[in-house]
Amino acid sequence: LESLNWRSDGVTEFIRDSMDQVKIVHGILKTMKDNLGAVQDIVNKWDKPMLERKTKPMEKEEFERSFKSMKASNFSDIKDAGKQIHALLKETNKVLR
Repeated sequence: LESLNWRSDGVTEFIRDSMDQVKIVHGILKTMKDNLGAVQDIVNKWDKPMLERKTKPMEKEEFERSFKSMKASNFSDIKDAGKQIHALLKETNKVLR
């Protein structure tokens, strides 16, 4: 294709093909942006302290018990979120192929 104007043969097909390609690229970009936004939302949930300090002193055993429960809960949340992020990245990768 060297030149094309509104009176050229095949201009309608060229515009139709171009629009089809633009729609495909728009769908890919929309999926990528949506998935990136979802990943950012997931990661932003982790923006909290891993350990909360109490105002009064506590015994070592009591602290260890509360720390273990908080740690298990946080690790579980992070592991589940990691699976969600993995699924989103897999979907993005599938769209790009």
